[in-house]
Amino acid sequence: MPKQNRLQDHFNRDAMMTRIFRLEGRPSWLLLTILLLLGCGGGTELPEYANQLIPVSGIITTDGQPVSDANVTFHPAGNGGGQTAYGRTDAEGRYTLSTPIAGLSLEEQVGAVAGNYRVTVNRIARRDGTPVPEGTTEADAMAEGAIETVPPMFNDPGMSQLTTTVSEGQATYDFTIRLLK
Repeated sequence: MPKQNRLQDHFNRDAMMTRIFRLEGRPSWLLLTILLLLGCGGGTELPEYANQLIPVSGIITTDGQPVSDANVTFHPAGNGGGQTAYGRTDAEGRYTLSTPIAGLSLEEQVGAVAGNYRVTVNRIARRDGTPVPEGTTEADAMAEGAIETVPPMFNDPGMSQLTTTVSEGQATYDFTIRLLK
């Protein structure tokens, strides 16, 4: 092959490779972007426990009276599995737990995973005992003088005396606590 043809062939291949690697056309950039997004784990794979939520509800009381506006948290305890689940009591002290799972609607998050739990109840109120307005952050409420009305033996995950085991067939978990005076 004459030197001129080899040189011409080399430049043609070089020009072609430059076009490929520079991705000179917009469709190439679009294709590359799509491939990168697909390859970066952008999927919505749900955790294994997402289909294993058991409906959990109950009532929180003190001295036979409902505890309203309290946050109820089920913390996984020991080697019994579970995922942290949350609820809030209404005026009758009733709560329903939800387990936050990205990619699921709020309705699909209702329930808790079977397992052993340490339960905490927190209730922040104004000094006169009235509830903090809904939507107020705990930090803002405390800055305004609000106080925790539930003693650490019920509100601290490391100290709470409330424990339970969530299992199929049982849906109601009631707890009696004491409030600070």
